[in-house]
Amino acid sequence: MMHFIYSLLGILLPIVNSYTSMSGGGNFAKSRYISDPENDLYKITPSQASTISKSWVDILSASIPPISLIGNDNLDYRKYRIDSYAHLYNGINDFERYLNNHRSQNDLYLSWQPRKSKQKISQTLFIVAAEIEPASKNFKINQILQSPGWLGSGDISSLELKRALEYVNKKANCTKIDYRPMKETSLRFYWSWFPPGVVSKVK
Repeated sequence: MMHFIYSLLGILLPIVNSYTSMSGGGNFAKSRYISDPENDLYKITPSQASTISKSWVDILSASIPPISLIGNDNLDYRKYRIDSYAHLYNGINDFERYLNNHRSQNDLYLSWQPRKSKQKISQTLFIVAAEIEPASKNFKINQILQSPGWLGSGDISSLELKRALEYVNKKANCTKIDYRPMKETSLRFYWSWFPPGVVSKVK
């Protein structure tokens, strides 16, 4: 049973990047990334995953203009900025709650770091919370968390993350991947990966 776990973990690159490269980055400018499914996923510890997610809170907070700069006449704009990030704040809070209860040897955290074009240093665009079930040989994708620096498919499609996960699953050669937990935790991405009406093995 432990051999099964090691066969999956062994194909993931150990995280060797600095904190700066693991963070979502503070620059929200338009950018594009190059997908390399065989090399874009890195295994990280629960503590590293928490550090990254909390750094994203700092990025979001820094992007909301303080009242001292915009004045009381523009409070509606400030509220609009806060509300527009609500799904990101909620996602981070849900992820931190998950982290607190999932720190066993069967829990797995991955950092998706596709390389930004014309740059050598990669950044975490998504964190994946997964779980390995040795008895059933299930590779469960329980939750995914996006960086505030990911600007949508214009940067890089989240389907490239799915491709990277499936490469890991295929390379392990002894697991079956299960995306169904995302229906409860990451519904927006689940339906973008498995649109209704499209034939799929995942139900």
